[in-house]
Amino acid sequence: MAKSGYPPEIERLVAALCDTFVVRERRDRLAVKPDEFLDRLCHHPGIFDRRQMIAIPRGPVRVEPPQALRMAGCTGVATYLGAWEGLEVGSYPIDTACAMVDRSGGALASSADGRVAYYKSEDGDRFLLVSDPVALGRVAAAIDQR
Repeated sequence: MAKSGYPPEIERLVAALCDTFVVRERRDRLAVKPDEFLDRLCHHPGIFDRRQMIAIPRGPVRVEPPQALRMAGCTGVATYLGAWEGLEVGSYPIDTACAMVDRSGGALASSADGRVAYYKSEDGDRFLLVSDPVALGRVAAAIDQR
């Protein structure tokens, strides 16, 4: 375990997510503090760069988050990051990780490299975070958002 109490792979993932999706003014601090990053997921969804986000409307959509993650390049498993009791931070099949995010809110499921993620705020707003502009456009079109 690293000094944060999280396994090194979780610390690396948090650093990658911060480098990729967090607004510049919050990036350095959150990248080295996984606990603070998880807390911000719950209480401050504005930490993410909106240019890399796709809002997922409430209700039925053409492409659900697990399928959207696969379309954007996440394969096999996703890592669940959240601070809710009873839900363990770690790697799960994509469908399971997304279901955990849906149950908890203030959480995300990410590809291992931190380039694609599904995020749900505590308020129930859902987003896909996609670093590749081509994949971002493809997923947005599939969800019918752009």
